[in-house]
Amino acid sequence: MRSLSERQLLEESTAEPPSVDNVIALIEMSRRHGPECVLNGETITDLIDYYYRTLEYQWLALRCCAAFLRKTVDSLAPSLSVIIVSGRTLCVGEYGKKEVLVDGPLHPSLLQELIHQNLRQQNLLHVSLQQEFLIYTAELIADHPALFNGITVIRMGAVISILEAECRGRGLHLETLPPHQLRRLLRVLLADGGRFRREGDWRQHRLVYGTLGRVPLKFYQRVWEILTHQDVVFKTRSRRTPGSDPRICFMSHDTMSCETNITLKSADADKLKSSDPLFALKVEKFLNQCTPEYRYFVIELFCCVVGGVPTKQGSS
Repeated sequence: MRSLSERQLLEESTAEPPSVDNVIALIEMSRRHGPECVLNGETITDLIDYYYRTLEYQWLALRCCAAFLRKTVDSLAPSLSVIIVSGRTLCVGEYGKKEVLVDGPLHPSLLQELIHQNLRQQNLLHVSLQQEFLIYTAELIADHPALFNGITVIRMGAVISILEAECRGRGLHLETLPPHQLRRLLRVLLADGGRFRREGDWRQHRLVYGTLGRVPLKFYQRVWEILTHQDVVFKTRSRRTPGSDPRICFMSHDTMSCETNITLKSADADKLKSSDPLFALKVEKFLNQCTPEYRYFVIELFCCVVGGVPTKQGSS
């Protein structure tokens, strides 16, 4: 749409019958002229709100409209609480770029603002998708907690990245699927990530599990054991913005060099137990700076050093 002229955009925005093309054209016009630009006596915001109320079961259009209008699901904050209470950390934002770690309950308006700030400019559609998957994730944690064994940080952007690639391989588009199919895909991914790789393709296997963020059983304990024998330096580009909410940590992925001032040494093993969530989070901050397949390769190396190679989900 960005290559279309003003006249072409106007024609697209008023084409019949109403469809997602109308919405996308209006969003592009808003980008150029602002949401209060008037077309045929109505503002762009009013027109998109009209399509949001009338385009039933056109999921791509509805998600675009909801994100543009800054719609927030009522159960967003309770869903975050379910994730936090389970002992996990939530990560929202554009996968592979700037992400935000949230390790405590937040007010609904603050959570909504975090999602919009870190996604609205990069990928408006993901504003809606990450909210949806956050809710499905909380539901699955409550109903099937074993699906999340080995996952300490739940990265919404990473989950969506895997599912988008899987859908493209099947000739589908994730953003056009109805909610019940999104939830089913998420459950399949968590239950058996191996279905999302080709048989014998270990790079793809590492890509899936590395992106998902799963680690083998007792992995953090193994890293802790290494630290008790010799100094090991973990480097990450994680940073906390001065004066920001202490429950929120910003992660920048603009480089994979992993050069940073955050380190883990034998002294850290003396201060933190291997089962301490803070220790696990420190290890995760390091691993998440690597490309997904390299992340899982590093996990395999750690297991080899201690005396075991991860072979299956949650086991070694």
